[in-house]
Amino acid sequence: KSFVPACANMTSQIRVAACRPGYPPFVERDGTGFDIEQWDVIWREMVTNVAMKGTQTQKDLLGTSPPIIQYLPLDKMLRDVKNGTIDVGLCGVYGTAARVRDF
Repeated sequence: KSFVPACANMTSQIRVAACRPGYPPFVERDGTGFDIEQWDVIWREMVTNVAMKGTQTQKDLLGTSPPIIQYLPLDKMLRDVKNGTIDVGLCGVYGTAARVRDF
């Protein structure tokens, strides 16, 4: 069971993007999909772990509500992950030789 603090609502500072217009079933056009659901589980697990044994800086970064997901074209999302303006990219992305080399 995950623990999300009931204190003041503070949106996570983690920068998350998903591909637009979507890549079913990973990211659907309506903002749902496997990657979106899996990210929610991962974020909640991080919040639970940090609440039990994390630093205040980690708690502030994760916040008490999930990060807002930006929807970007795949090429922009990958570029932003690579240059560090996005922390997490969701789009059913898999490793290719070029991506392994670039990331």
